Amino acid sequence: MGRKSLTRKQILHYEEPFVRAMKMALRWVIANYVTLLIVLGIVLAGAFGYVTWQNQRYAVAVKTSKDLTDAIEALQDLMNRPPDDPEALRKALAEVEKQFIEVRDRYAGTTAAHEAEYHLGQIALYRGDFKQAVAHFEKGKALPEPLRSLARLGLAQALAESGKVDEALNTLKVLEADPNRSVGDDLILFYRSRFYALKGDTKQARSIFESLRASYPDSPWVAQLETYLDQLSPSKGENGV
Repeated sequence: MGRKSLTRKQILHYEEPFVRAMKMALRWVIANYVTLLIVLGIVLAGAFGYVTWQNQRYAVAVKTSKDLTDAIEALQDLMNRPPDDPEALRKALAEVEKQFIEVRDRYAGTTAAHEAEYHLGQIALYRGDFKQAVAHFEKGKALPEPLRSLARLGLAQALAESGKVDEALNTLKVLEADPNRSVGDDLILFYRSRFYALKGDTKQARSIFESLRASYPDSPWVAQLETYLDQLSPSKGENGV
């Protein structure tokens, strides 16, 4: 049995509600077109503003990365090929230090600024300015790994070299207890032994060295620590051996 065709009256019956709704919508648009244009302008301006903001953020991130990378590469080149003349080395270090200071100040509050503080700490430690190194490494605690662990290690070194060996040992203890640290136990033992040696307790320093050698015989720190301890005066410290 074939399908029945709708009559014109039936078609108009079904179309009329739709047509009426369309006419009502059209009348509303005509009556409120100014408001619609304003709303549309706001939406488009917001979308454009968001895209512009995202592009600016990307441009700043790229610039930050380049500035920081340039400073790091300059420091690495200087450490790999330091000039023989002490005055030339001092001036070159000052120039690299200036680059990191610019990154720190220009991008204050960012990860790049905290990383710049870490490298400024390295420079200060290398230069023998231990008080300044402590100040820089203290600010490196906000860094992600592995730099956070390295900043704590640098802080411990700076404290020990400035005569605050007990504080340095406590800093190592905090680092050792961190489950997310990126430095190995062998490196912690290496520095703990050195710090006791700086304190004058070469007996304890030797004991820690023996633990390092027994637990990590293939560690590169074993030979370095052995050489360091062998260079110490046998009579250094009341507990010297």
